[in-house]
Amino acid sequence: MTRVAYVEDMGPHMRRIVLHGDDLKDFPADQESAHFKAIFPQPGKTKPKLGI
Repeated sequence: MTRVAYVEDMGPHMRRIVLHGDDLKDFPADQESAHFKAIFPQPGKTKPKLGI
């Protein structure tokens, strides 16, 4: 299981969501910049718009 530990707004179009849980045990915890991006579609759309 993975749970949201906290959410922090970084700017008007960016939000940091910190996750914790056993399902992340293979994620590289010893790498300071380890991260992934989740890109969501705009409301009413089925696919996100990538790029400009």
